[in-house]
Amino acid sequence: MKPALWTKLKSVGPPLDFDSEMQRFIFWLPTHVRPFALRVRRWRKLYLQAADVNTRVKIEQQALLDLRRSLSSIPERALIFAFLKKVEDAYHLSLATRRDALTGTLINTKLDDELIDSLEVWLEACRGHREVRSWLLRMLRAWRVQRNRPDN
Repeated sequence: MKPALWTKLKSVGPPLDFDSEMQRFIFWLPTHVRPFALRVRRWRKLYLQAADVNTRVKIEQQALLDLRRSLSSIPERALIFAFLKKVEDAYHLSLATRRDALTGTLINTKLDDELIDSLEVWLEACRGHREVRSWLLRMLRAWRVQRNRPDN
């Protein structure tokens, strides 16, 4: 299944929005990674249905914990776990900056983009698990596309 995923990753055009990319690749993922991707999709759906910011923050925190716990016995566990740890670190920094903004403190408005850039650089520098690493990188780029759309 990994060669098929690699072929698909190399042959598609630029990333679409996050949900479209998830749908595009879900059936091409190795069967042991697919449950992780389905969990991501489930958490994203809950996040989008949340009525207020506090609920969304709680969902984000619960999702990160749940996703890390779901990686029990897959070969790419170390890669995905390290990626989620980096996402969690970036998330906490971003959340702290958003809280500072609410108090009137001057903040770096480009921080989230810089954090995403650093995640991309880290993924590109990682070795091993080429297919899943490339899929994570593509999903991160799709998330950026979605974040930067005018209707968000």
